Amino acid sequence: MISLFEQDACLHGGNGSSLMHILGPILPDLEAVRGCLAETLAETNDVRVREIVDYMLESPGKRMRPALVLLSARAADGTGNASPGGNRACLNVAAAVELIHMASLVHDDLVDGAAVRHHRPSIQARWGKRVSVSVGDYLCAKAFRLIADCADPRLFMIVGSQLCAMC
Repeated sequence: MISLFEQDACLHGGNGSSLMHILGPILPDLEAVRGCLAETLAETNDVRVREIVDYMLESPGKRMRPALVLLSARAADGTGNASPGGNRACLNVAAAVELIHMASLVHDDLVDGAAVRHHRPSIQARWGKRVSVSVGDYLCAKAFRLIADCADPRLFMIVGSQLCAMC
């Protein structure tokens, strides 16, 4: 199966070898983050929320932010080789960072009045402004739920302060 990174390299005329050299060792962990995102966002009984979440997951982007979290975790480990795949907290933080990024895009499109995101109608263009605000907030709430599962209060300070700076 070809990864999103390999697809992007092919689409943009490059071979992606430099990017694949960097991200290759964490591709299994990025797939685990994708699964964590899908699992986390599937935790709803509201069919309207599920429809919007599925719509968002259909256009996943490159997942560079989770990749940076995973690479940083390896660097902090000191060996560069330890797989964070077995570390649920690392995967949760990577997924939470991606959820906050997704929320920021939803809110940004709302503020800018953008009708298109990733060559498709934006959330606010397709479902309206009220829904867009709620979906962005929902994504942030899900992110903090993942952070809470890590049982390290320092993570709230780090992620929360960055979210405040972004706002």
